[in-house]
Amino acid sequence: MSDKINLIAWVTSAIFLSSCASPPETLDMPDRYTLSAAGVPELSLSYVPALKSCRALARPVLYVHGATFPGELSVGFKLGETSWADDLNRACFNVWSLDFAGYGFSGRYDLSSRTGPVGRTEEAQKQITRAVDF
Repeated sequence: MSDKINLIAWVTSAIFLSSCASPPETLDMPDRYTLSAAGVPELSLSYVPALKSCRALARPVLYVHGATFPGELSVGFKLGETSWADDLNRACFNVWSLDFAGYGFSGRYDLSSRTGPVGRTEEAQKQITRAVDF
């Protein structure tokens, strides 16, 4: 069932992106921030500001990827000449994208001292809190 939901979400996003494609205004490349804390992996947080024409009105949005690949390969992935982040920028959003520990540019878990699975809900909640607090 979850595979069907993921497929529907992907197709819906693809249709939205293709319908919103317009000649691109110059989009900024993402800035990458590293969030460090003692005893936990570093987190990577990417930031792409809204287009210059609407920065005074811009609102923040935090993109949190799913359990299969990092933010840059989802919100930042270009279909044709545009990505979901590009469309959010055009809609006056400052796009922040969090890579959970173990994904993308974030640090990896130290598995030598771990027992059991990593990246469970409690850890993910703490990582999202770190990103929002930043």
